[in-house]
Amino acid sequence: MSTDELWTSTMDLVNRIQRVNIFPAPPIALQRAHQVHRRNFRGRRRPRHLAYFLYRNIVSLEINRINRTTDHRVMKLVSDIIWNGASRIEQASYRRISDHMNEYH
Repeated sequence: MSTDELWTSTMDLVNRIQRVNIFPAPPIALQRAHQVHRRNFRGRRRPRHLAYFLYRNIVSLEINRINRTTDHRVMKLVSDIIWNGASRIEQASYRRISDHMNEYH
């Protein structure tokens, strides 16, 4: 995939994603947080950016619902663009779940 195709598909997905399904963190996010935390971080030091990992997981679910794509470069670019454009209040919804997970585990 060339750079132009990558950018075009990324911007197409950014425009098609419904932010309502991502922000604030949907109820499934807490369930996914337990799965993500247990799968990726068992026995290791807890990451500082668990909120971002959880957010990326929710965005990948939304992208798969829309497009059925598995190109991880596109998923990463889409999630980075949306996260950087999100307000502090929107990001805080994922940070609250992250804090809850850090207290829980």
